[in-house]
Amino acid sequence: MTESEITDALLALVPVYGPWLLGFTTFLSYLAIPVPRSRMMIASGAVVAPGDLSLGSVAGAPRWRSAGVSGRYRIPQPNLDHAPERAHILFMIRFLPILLLVLYGFAMWHFSSWQLRRQLNGNSRRLNDTRLAPYLDRLAAALEVAEVPVHVYQIAPVNGLAAPDGRVFITEGFMEKYRSGEVSPEELVSVIAHELGHVALGHARRRMIDFSGQNALRAVLATVLGRFIPFIGVWIANLVTTALAARLSQRDEFEADEFASALLIKAGIGTRPQITLFEKLDALTNAPGGAVPAWLLTHPKGPKRIAAIKANTARWTAAEH
Repeated sequence: MTESEITDALLALVPVYGPWLLGFTTFLSYLAIPVPRSRMMIASGAVVAPGDLSLGSVAGAPRWRSAGVSGRYRIPQPNLDHAPERAHILFMIRFLPILLLVLYGFAMWHFSSWQLRRQLNGNSRRLNDTRLAPYLDRLAAALEVAEVPVHVYQIAPVNGLAAPDGRVFITEGFMEKYRSGEVSPEELVSVIAHELGHVALGHARRRMIDFSGQNALRAVLATVLGRFIPFIGVWIANLVTTALAARLSQRDEFEADEFASALLIKAGIGTRPQITLFEKLDALTNAPGGAVPAWLLTHPKGPKRIAAIKANTARWTAAEH
C-alpha cells in the first residue's frame, strides 16, 4: 500500500472507532512513527458536525482520557479510590516504549552475535604460520597462558576482529598484505594484541549495553524533539546517537591500543610495530580519509592513535626510571 492509501484507510475508520483510533495514532506519533494525526483530527471535526461523534471525545482523545463524555463513545468515570494504582500503571505505560527498545537492543545484539558466530565458524580456519608462531608464543608468555589461539576469517577486507565469544580473528585480506610483505610479522602481531585487548577489557559486553542504551536514547530524543521540531527532530536524534556511538567506540579503541602497547612491551616486541602500522593503515584499508567527520568515525584517526601510543610509552618509560 502507498502512503496515500494507508492515510485513506485510516480516515475511513474515524467514524467507526472514533477517539480510540485518534488516541492510538497520537500515541504512535509520540514514538516518531509517521502517521497522519493532523489529518485525522481534521476529519474528526467533520464527523462531529452531524453528531456522530461528540466534540469532547475528539478533543480528549490525544490524551487518552475522554472520561464521562456524552455520545455513542462513552468512557467510564475514573474511580479515585484506585488513583495511586492508576498513576503507577500510567507511568509504566508511558515508559513501556523505552523499556521495549532496551529489550530490543539486547535481543538484536544476541541475534547479531549468533549470526556472526555462525559466519565465523563456517568461514574461518586456525592460523598456522611458522614466522608468526614465535611472536604468538611471546604474547602467551607475557599473558601467562599456554597459547594465544588466532583464527583467519576468510574475507577480503583488511581488518582484525574480537568475537563476542572471546576468539581473535585476522582477516584473509590482512594475511595477504602480510604474505606480500606490505605488513611485517611484528605489525600483524600488534593487531592481534589489540584484539586481545578488546577481549580482556570486556568490550563486547560493554557494546551490548551501549547499543541498548543508544536505542532508548534515540527513541526519547526522537519523541521529544519530534514534538517541537517535526521531521528535523528525528534526524537530530539519529545524528546525536550516532555521534555518541562513535565516541564510545573510539574510547574502546584507545583502551585496546593501550592494552596492546603494554602487552607488546612486556613481550619484548615494543610499540614501534603499532606506530608503523597506523602510519600506513589508511592506505592498506582504502579508508575514505577526511570524507567522514572525525566525531562520526567508529575508530580514531591514525595520528591520534599514534600520539596516544607514544604518550603511553613515554609515561611508562619515565616511571621505570
